[in-house]
Amino acid sequence: MEKLVVAVIPDGNRRFAEKKGISYREAYSMGANHIENLFHWARKRDIRSLIVWALSTDNFKKRSLMEKRILFNIFVKKVEKYLRKKLEGVNVYFIGQIYKLPNNVKNAVRRLEEEYNSVIKPLKIYILLNYSGEAELLSAFNNRKNKTKSLRDSLWLKEDIDLIIRTGGERRLSNFAIYQSRYAELYFIDKLFPEVTVKDLDKALEHFYKVERRFGR
Repeated sequence: MEKLVVAVIPDGNRRFAEKKGISYREAYSMGANHIENLFHWARKRDIRSLIVWALSTDNFKKRSLMEKRILFNIFVKKVEKYLRKKLEGVNVYFIGQIYKLPNNVKNAVRRLEEEYNSVIKPLKIYILLNYSGEAELLSAFNNRKNKTKSLRDSLWLKEDIDLIIRTGGERRLSNFAIYQSRYAELYFIDKLFPEVTVKDLDKALEHFYKVERRFGR
């Protein structure tokens, strides 16, 4: 069985905070722990690439400065943890308009990529930060002005996605991986992201394997 490329849109951290009467910091910390759980889950399944949309461009533009500081502080602490205690069997790549992020975040991204990508590992993890599908396509078209590159080679994310899992109950992709998701199967989980369990994720895989994929035929 060929291993899959799976993307997760982890929606619902803020709504979880409001539902439980806790701070955004607590909810985002729980969400970050759940993202780590995704890594461990993917390592034990027939998945060769896991894509996690951690921060959209819209979120980066519209969230308050205080909320972004909370997010970035949690992110940097997680990176420091992964540098101290490495995740086994994974490469880690960051995709998006990273250059627009704060210096401490950019430095954390650089250090983690340097530490994790010296040799090829069984599982590739792509973390999307300050990412939108529209910005990716615009960048790809601009880079193709001389026609020496194909559109695919000009994209930030060069993997075609097999399965997209979105939590939080929304039934849309919200500007995610426009080109790479054209033949992806979609699976929506009504639970907010911090509530999602391994069983929920496995149900998404079970759904995928039951679907007959036609690829436009």
